[in-house]
Order: sequence, then C-alpha cells, then structure tokens
Amino acid sequence: MAIFRKIGDINGEIKALYRLSSAKPELLYEALRRIEEASEIKSKEREALLLELYKRTKYIDLLREAIRLGEELSDYLSLARAYVELSKMENEAENLRKAVYYYEKFLNTNL
Repeated sequence: MAIFRKIGDINGEIKALYRLSSAKPELLYEALRRIEEASEIKSKEREALLLELYKRTKYIDLLREAIRLGEELSDYLSLARAYVELSKMENEAENLRKAVYYYEKFLNTNL
C-alpha cells in the first residue's frame, strides 16, 4: 500500500485494498473511502472497480457513479451491464431498455 501511495497511484491502491478486503473485510471500507476521495479520476479501471464494489456491497450509489463515469467514457459494454444491475433495484423495464440500447451500441461500434 505504501508503494502505491508513494508513487501516487490511487487506482492501484484501491485495487489492492479491494483484493485484500476478501481476507480483511474492514479494508473494503478503506477502498470505498479512497474511491470517494478520487472522484476526479476518470478511467475504465475506476469504473470497473466501482462495479465490483457495488456487486459486493449492493451500495447503489456506487452503481450510479459507475454509470455516470461510463457515460463520460462512452464505455457501452459496462453501461449495459450496469443498467442490467440497476434494473434489479429500480425501474426494471426502463433500465433494461437502456441496457439493450447500450449493448446494441457496443455491438455496432465493435463490428
């Protein structure tokens, strides 16, 4: 952890905290705190971490942040997956439509 802090690699630090949290659950809260502090970082790595943390915690604000970040990054596949997850919690039909829309966009851009 000290190495990541020394070189200023916040994403690396958050990833390490997340991985270590499976052995020490209290580190999950530290990872969440670091994600909140690093809200200005916009990367696919951060988006993936938000989705993974959401899956473990079911804290919906993490999912919403991942969606917001995915829209900024135009990461259609992650957006589709995030909207599928969101549909399990609220507005099922509307969020599933959005998921299909982003799956289609992903397919159209990658074919």
